[in-house]
Amino acid sequence: MKKAARITLLFFSLSLLLATSCSKDMYTAGMDKVQKSEFEALASSLEKSTDYEKNYIRMMQIYTFLDKKEDPELLSVFLTDYVDSHPEDPFNAYYLFTVAGRYKQQGAMPFAHYYFSRILHSYTDVTYQEQSIHFLCLREILGNSQDLEEKIECYKELINRFSDQINPGEIYFYLGDCYGQAGQWDLAAQSYKKFLSYPEATVPGNSSAREYATDFEAYYNTRVTWSYASLDELINKVSAAMKTRRSSEISKYTSKVKFFMSSWEEQEASQETLAMNNIGSFINSSTRVNRELDKISNAQEAYLKTSGWDFRMNTWYFYFRKINFPANPEIHGNWEWAGIYLGDRVFSRSNE
Repeated sequence: MKKAARITLLFFSLSLLLATSCSKDMYTAGMDKVQKSEFEALASSLEKSTDYEKNYIRMMQIYTFLDKKEDPELLSVFLTDYVDSHPEDPFNAYYLFTVAGRYKQQGAMPFAHYYFSRILHSYTDVTYQEQSIHFLCLREILGNSQDLEEKIECYKELINRFSDQINPGEIYFYLGDCYGQAGQWDLAAQSYKKFLSYPEATVPGNSSAREYATDFEAYYNTRVTWSYASLDELINKVSAAMKTRRSSEISKYTSKVKFFMSSWEEQEASQETLAMNNIGSFINSSTRVNRELDKISNAQEAYLKTSGWDFRMNTWYFYFRKINFPANPEIHGNWEWAGIYLGDRVFSRSNE
């Protein structure tokens, strides 16, 4: 069902529900004479009063009456009816938050979402038990919404209004992710840069968040001249550069985003800066490049065995990968020479 159709159905259902509020008998059904008299007195005093603090006390008494009823909708109908007839009541955000929470408990998330959003956009914030109702609504919306535009606005609201109650770095990462999904790459880059400005910030459940943001910023702000649509062409360029034995010529084809040189066994790829800057000096007459890719290569990563080197180990594997960077269609899907693994491959890195 399309979003517009879902919203139309939601409002239609709400209209039917609220239309039943004109009958007060449904609230007192099943009550004894004393309870009915007390309830009607409370409801009558609410209709005439603009003393909203006293109204709050009365509403809590109404709550105790209706919360025990078998029909869980009655309290929600009463609260929404009151809010509609008392638009100036500063406690309206709380009353509707109660309604939203009840729908959430019932699993009626479209109704709950409607009220969380309505509170946020139409009612003055109120503090309940030392927490902002607006802040709670933002968290609820973000926990359930799939609408990128809505999520972006909620993340911005958290940053602008509740920076002291959140981890700003974490929120900037989520904001960057939403901008990226929406194709707003400039804003995504700005958000990831903000995330990286918080050196201690982490993203729960995403241990590679900082690495991803760092790579994104690097690719976004660097003119990529070393990538090729064809892996064969890139390998031919590298092979030709090696024949010159000039480090400057070879380095033209290395990735400028975290090019590494490490052994297979290292947990994290290191950067042998001295070796990479002088890579040409380690080539000799016996240095060879295999004609075929290693069998662990796949559509996204490729390994090419070379031998006869004069640095650390005789055998090097050149590592090539496809660039996954939709922010720049000109390089997205291109191949880059991303690093070098030193030594013979003694284990499998994928299913062989």
